[in-house]
Amino acid sequence: MKKINIIIGVIGILLLSILAVVYQPQSATAKPPSVADEAPPLTPDPNRVLQPVVAPTTPPLPKPLTENEALERAIYFDTVSGVVWEEPWSAETILDNPERIKINLYNTLSEADKANGRDVGYSDDWEKDAGQVWVVRIQGLADISLGVPHVEEGMLVDWVSYQISARTGVLLGMSTGPFVERK
Repeated sequence: MKKINIIIGVIGILLLSILAVVYQPQSATAKPPSVADEAPPLTPDPNRVLQPVVAPTTPPLPKPLTENEALERAIYFDTVSGVVWEEPWSAETILDNPERIKINLYNTLSEADKANGRDVGYSDDWEKDAGQVWVVRIQGLADISLGVPHVEEGMLVDWVSYQISARTGVLLGMSTGPFVERK
């Protein structure tokens, strides 16, 4: 019985294949229309201005970072960046010494840079990708020489800030205050 079913199935497939080759609808055999037959002639519009579509490229977080989440990320980035603080800090530092850690949210990366004393402009796609930017700025003497080219060991800065995208959670930049002499 199984053999008969298999034979009938194979014969059915062969018949369908033959019918598919023999019977072709008109659209399959007709000459395809040319572009010139269908498209109207192009006439440039002198008033039309082409603008590129700018959209974010980095996948967003399910929801934007909160102030506390930005602080947590800054702690992580500070740990892996090799900054050595004369007075170490933690999440509790903001409670014990609120003047030492400042956390601000800016609408654009350019605004965040200006808050750090840098006047830098970015392309529209970078700004869109960054979205709003958290700046976590930590006051205090810090040695940033570990892993930074052209910085001699023992050179200190008086603050470090981390710029973190609220949209993606990505570290966008790290800024420092001026170099100061070790006391």
